[in-house]
Amino acid sequence: MKHSKSASGKSAVLLIAAVLLGLLILAVGYFMLRVATLKTIYPNVYIAGINVGGMTKEKATDALNAQLLETYGGSTLEVQLPDRTLEFTPELVGAKLNTDEAVASAWSYGRYGNLFSRISAYLKAKRSETAFTVNAGLTLNEDQIRALIEQTAEEVKTDVRSSSSVVHADENYIEVTIGQTGVSLDTESLYDTVCAAIQLNDFTPITFAYTETAYPALDLTSLYNDLSKEVADAYYDAEKHEIVEEQIGYGFDLAAANQKVAMAEDGEVLKIQLEEIQPEVTKAHLEEIYFADVLSSWQTVASGNYNRVTNLTLACKGINGTVLAPGEVFSYNDTLGQRTKEKGYLEAGAYVSGKSVTEVGGGICQVSSTLYYCALLANLDITVRSCHMFTVSYLPLGLDATVNWGTQDFQFKNDTEYPIRIEASVSGGMVNVSLIGTKADNIKVEMTYEVLATIPYTTTTTTDASKVTSSGHTGYNVVTYRHLIDATTGEEISSKLEDYSYYQKSDIVVLQQDIESKAEELETEPEETTTAATTATTTAAGSGVVDPPD
Repeated sequence: MKHSKSASGKSAVLLIAAVLLGLLILAVGYFMLRVATLKTIYPNVYIAGINVGGMTKEKATDALNAQLLETYGGSTLEVQLPDRTLEFTPELVGAKLNTDEAVASAWSYGRYGNLFSRISAYLKAKRSETAFTVNAGLTLNEDQIRALIEQTAEEVKTDVRSSSSVVHADENYIEVTIGQTGVSLDTESLYDTVCAAIQLNDFTPITFAYTETAYPALDLTSLYNDLSKEVADAYYDAEKHEIVEEQIGYGFDLAAANQKVAMAEDGEVLKIQLEEIQPEVTKAHLEEIYFADVLSSWQTVASGNYNRVTNLTLACKGINGTVLAPGEVFSYNDTLGQRTKEKGYLEAGAYVSGKSVTEVGGGICQVSSTLYYCALLANLDITVRSCHMFTVSYLPLGLDATVNWGTQDFQFKNDTEYPIRIEASVSGGMVNVSLIGTKADNIKVEMTYEVLATIPYTTTTTTDASKVTSSGHTGYNVVTYRHLIDATTGEEISSKLEDYSYYQKSDIVVLQQDIESKAEELETEPEETTTAATTATTTAAGSGVVDPPD
């Protein structure tokens, strides 16, 4: 009995299992049959962004056409150019999808191989978010797109043009026409940009720039150099000793013209005025201030014989008209040159080795001395000066200047800011010297001297007749001072030691035998005669003022 029950139970289990297996087989068969006879596209298959999975071919076609109409039928792509906006409308773009081919491609996905491979593809598609994307084959009306771009390119195209200038000399101006920047539209680049945006269904406005070609800058410097005449002030030519006339300039303000051109718009016409440019310093102005003032003037008596006066006259002519530029040094010897008979100089008295002798050019130290005194009174810098061996009568002590060719010179410097002209002549029995220049201050000069020592001359005797001298000179040690005085108030501004002068004494020399003879005569003559002769000798011997040869 128990055995029967056990067999019955097993039979029931087997029956249930058989039923379940049959059901499973039926279910699998049904699924396989369903997949094999499926009338829709496999799940999660996309065309142009639309999930057409589970759709029939007809529904997929309808969905694509609806999407095409919604996307490309109502959207316009705008391209913003610098001066205009292009609109690529649906009608112009002419977007189309090859729906039949795209739907057929979507339908064929997974439907290849045997039944099991199809079922595997179906299940895989079911589990995927995007099983397959079909190239929708979107086409655009390229001709119309290109036509709009090409037409715009022609409209905006501007050839580059250089700036130009025309000189109107009669009307004193330059006409400048500013150049034109070249403008072009890169058609290929814009076409590619537009098509790419439409293909990506991106209708965000596009900003697109023109290609610009700059025109060459106008060379105003070259024009300025060709037209302009530089302005030049009048000036004093130190080498030629003359005032060089000013030069009136002509042209235009280069910096202002360059700025005007740089700020001008393309194609603008500018007018640049040509004009005379007046100098700041003219010859007339310089003539008013140069050589306008007598800086100093002095006269000394032109004493002596014909030969000496001739030498004085030649020396004055030699320095007359000499002009010293600012900073230039005057040399008496260099200006006169060697005094020779060929130049007209004659023999006249001069001091040589402590004696009064005659030599060619004797006496010209009076001119150098008079000039020295003028240089002092003009407050100029004395660079080289020596006093005479003995005192001179035509100037105060310490205010003379001796010269000798090759050994002694007199020099002074023009330390003013203006040229100085020397005027010298012999007239009216006087040596006349003046320094003509520009008085730039209100100062006058006064010269004083102080005798530091006096060396009296004596009378000596000699047995050598060649050493006899009939006149004597007192020796002096002298110091001179230059005083600067305010010409308006008369107050002294400053005082400085100018120079030292050492004058030798010159004794009277008589023959010993003359004195002895005179003594014998005095012994035999009456007392009255003796007294008179003694007085005359004493007067001659005591005279210290002598008109020296130089």
